[in-house]
Amino acid sequence: MVGSSARFAYGQPHHAFLWENGVMTDLGTLGGRASYALALNERGHIVGYSSTGTGQYRATLWLPNN
Repeated sequence: MVGSSARFAYGQPHHAFLWENGVMTDLGTLGGRASYALALNERGHIVGYSSTGTGQYRATLWLPNN
C-alpha cells in the first residue's frame, strides 16, 4: 500500500510512504517539504508527485531497491 502521511500538527509536511509487511517506509521528497504516493504496480513501481527545493511540484517515480 502507498499513500502520504504527516504528523498530527498544523503545518507539518506530508511525505509519501510505502507500507509493506508491517513496515512503513518514508519515500522522501525531491528536496522540498512534501511528497504524495498515488499508485503502486505489481513490479513495485510507485508513482506520485513531490516538491522540489524551490517549491515546485514534479511527477515522481520511485523504484524498488531490489
